[in-house]
Formats: sequence, structure tokens, C-alpha cells
Amino acid sequence: MNNKVIVFGCNHQNLLGLVRSLGEKGIRPYCVLLQSKDGMVFRSRYPAECHFAESPQDGMQYIIDRFSGEVPKPILLSSDDVTETLFDMRASELRESFIVPASDEDGKLTRLMNKKNIGELAVSYGFKIPHMRVLRKSDAIPDDLSYPVFTKSLKSIDGGKKEECKCNNREELKTVQQNCLSDVLLVQQFIDKVDEIDYIGYAANGTVYIPYIQHQLRFSDHAYGGYHRFDKVEDSDFMGRIKQMLLDINFQGLFSVEFLVDKNGEWYFTEVNFRHDGHTYLITDAGINLPYLYCCAVTGEGNDLQPKMNKKSFTGMNELVDYRQFVSTGIISKPRWIWQLLRADTHIIWNIRDNGPLKYILRHR
Repeated sequence: MNNKVIVFGCNHQNLLGLVRSLGEKGIRPYCVLLQSKDGMVFRSRYPAECHFAESPQDGMQYIIDRFSGEVPKPILLSSDDVTETLFDMRASELRESFIVPASDEDGKLTRLMNKKNIGELAVSYGFKIPHMRVLRKSDAIPDDLSYPVFTKSLKSIDGGKKEECKCNNREELKTVQQNCLSDVLLVQQFIDKVDEIDYIGYAANGTVYIPYIQHQLRFSDHAYGGYHRFDKVEDSDFMGRIKQMLLDINFQGLFSVEFLVDKNGEWYFTEVNFRHDGHTYLITDAGINLPYLYCCAVTGEGNDLQPKMNKKSFTGMNELVDYRQFVSTGIISKPRWIWQLLRADTHIIWNIRDNGPLKYILRHR
């Protein structure tokens, strides 16, 4: 592939998976990294270069100054909502020099990162969503809420994981409201879930490709773990509506679409992540390298445009997330977790072809 690939995002396992996916196909990406001047991505064997940026805006300006005007156009990829928002808000300008993961209208994806907006859109395609209310810090808590409720930031870029919380009563909700990072808090119907679902894929050239559905093998009320099962996706009316929604958004790029499943078997749409999903790398074990396939689709270069899935079902583990959520908290014993780690088909960190990131983590964490 003649196009350079530039990956932009926080120096953590999500971006590491993106770098590895490309590197294993012979593409050495140029990394613009945030949050840490050292870390796992710097230890990977695959980047052509790593540049640390003090802020997302500095990183965006570095990309423009360094890579504008190159022929053929470099491909931009993001691993988090903050950097994807920068691409989205300046998409028409960036398209003059880059292949951009964006929609046909500047700012459209940023509006749809608002969970209320994307939920309303999903309803128009026949998906069910949890009942939701939007509260500002100054708002009185409504008297008609039915507890428990689940809180989260209205937009991920304005809040954080600490705002994702089950509140069993008015007092707990008040505490979360007062301590939320942003001025706006989303309060949702609490779904007593038995599964969390991710459809992971890419959209390009009027085509939406979704090879696997991801199931969470364990989770809690407040968070999901990093132990997953992937099953081959079958065509259905449900799948057709997911694809049509993404086509109508005119989105181009990597994505994941999330659902919750309750104890009665009801499916609830929650959000779309318009960027590389943290578990996309796990799919490469089954012969499907989504970042590479997306680059091939937008450039017309490369090979393996009709990849063959070599597994109908397999398991994968995001070791850092799963250990923090379930071993450090005492929910799962270390021997049981190690047994599952060894039996998993694929991993986010543990990789014999690229062992620098694991060595760094063992030495520093």
C-alpha cells in the first residue's frame, strides 16, 4: 500500500491494537500519541514513528503541518472519541490532503456522539432504547424516576467512566449528579442485562462490513470485563437495519454498534462508536483484519479484499481491563483468571510477535 497511515489517539491498548493490526499486514503506521510520553505503543515493533502531543489540538496541528500535501493522500485513523471529533469537525478541510474517517457533513458525527441524538435516530430504524432523561447539575431530580437508574455522560468526550454508575435511590443519583465532570448527565432506565453486544466493522464506498458479533462473557452493573466470545454474523433484518442506519449517516471509517440484552431477551440499542473499537484487534485471530481491510477499501490497493473467516466462534481477552475489573476487586480468583487467560484464543496485550508492550506493563504495573 502506497498511502501512509496516521493513527491518532491516547497511548493505551485500543491504539496498540490498531497499530498491531496494520503492522501485521506490513503497514508501519505513523503514531501521534496523547496522555503519555512513554508506554505500550512506544514499545511496539510496528510504528514507523511515534510523536507525543501535549494536547489533541497540538496533535491535530502536527498532522496537518507534517503530512499535508503528500501524494497519495495519507489515511487518518482514530482510537478515541476526542480525536475522532477533531477529524469530524474539520472533515471537509482535511479531505483536501487526507482520507478522513467522517461523514458527508462537518460535525455530524459529533452530534451523533450525543447518546440522546443517536438513540432517537436508532428508534427511527426500529430499535428499542432505554428510557432516558437529561439532567444538568443545577436541575432538581424529578420525582417520577423509577429506581434503579443508570447514569453516564451525555457525550463521552465531556465526561468519563466514573459517571457510568447504577444508582439505587435518589440520594445516590444526587451524589453522581453533583460530582459529574460535565454539566450534563444522562439518566437511563436500568437494564438488568444478561449480555452486552458489540457489532464491529467498517464502512466505506457505500458498503458496511460486519463480520462478527461480540458477547461479553462477564460484566457487572457498573462495567463490563475484558473476556469475550465472538460469533460469525448471519444476515437478518436486524443486521440490515444496522447497516442501513450507518449508510444513511454516510459514515466512512471503523465503528462498533452496542446493544444490551435483558433477562426477557429484549435488545436495547445504546450507542455507535465512530472509531476503532478497543476489541477490534481480537478479530484478527479469525483471519479478519478490519483496519487493513478498511485501508484497502478506501484506496483500492492491497489484497485480501474477500477475506476468509477461519473461525465461526472464538474467545478473546483484554487482559488489563479484565484483571482490573474482576481480579483486583476479588470477584474472580487469580488461578481461575489465569486459566481463562491461557485458554483464550486471542489477547490484546500478550503477543509473541510483539512482546515489547507486555514487557513494559510487567515492569511498570
